[in-house]
Amino acid sequence: MKNIAAIVGLTIILSNSSALAEELSVTRFTGPDENHYSYFINGLASAIPAIGYGLRDLSLSLGGKHYSYVTPVESTVPIQISVIADVQKQLDANPGAKFNLVGVSYGGNIATLIAQQLNARKISVNYLAVIDAPAPVSITSNVHRVDNFYCRRVGCIGQKIRLSRGNKTTIRQQFLVRENHIALSASSTVTERITGQLSEIAMDVVSPALPEDLLGLTEDQE
Repeated sequence: MKNIAAIVGLTIILSNSSALAEELSVTRFTGPDENHYSYFINGLASAIPAIGYGLRDLSLSLGGKHYSYVTPVESTVPIQISVIADVQKQLDANPGAKFNLVGVSYGGNIATLIAQQLNARKISVNYLAVIDAPAPVSITSNVHRVDNFYCRRVGCIGQKIRLSRGNKTTIRQQFLVRENHIALSASSTVTERITGQLSEIAMDVVSPALPEDLLGLTEDQE
């Protein structure tokens, strides 16, 4: 079976996994540079250690801010206020700052709401990752790239994301991941994809995320 690596607007067909691995070696990145600010928002009950490990570990490895909570009461509005205030602070100090949002489960809902509010303030989002969120809002045009990771096993939500009306600029990719809901955010295939996207160069490179036999993701384009 042929393997596919996608690069914005271009699809490259590679004949085998070893060739793809070699190709991907030049498009793998170690994470964001000093101009990138990333915010990782976990799901409900994520303040409980056994549940909230996924984005916590990812945020530690990438140096972003991590938000955990137990119920929507102390999360939905307070986290939005906190992230937006920090974004504005960083932007005031560094006009070239770029912002990344990553949200899992209910945190994915919050991440899309933050992106929507930043759009009202005319602030761009470099990269948005939504991980099996139950009710994400439509993605506004201030978001440069959005990845949606969802699963279809027992306990998964399986919700796809949509672009807001008139949004023809956001690069959207949807990936069906062979994992369960709880393990999704800690999946190496998901975290490698996210890490690779938090980079200036990744604005022009949509891979690595394929093929499924190499990275465990199935690209799902609508």
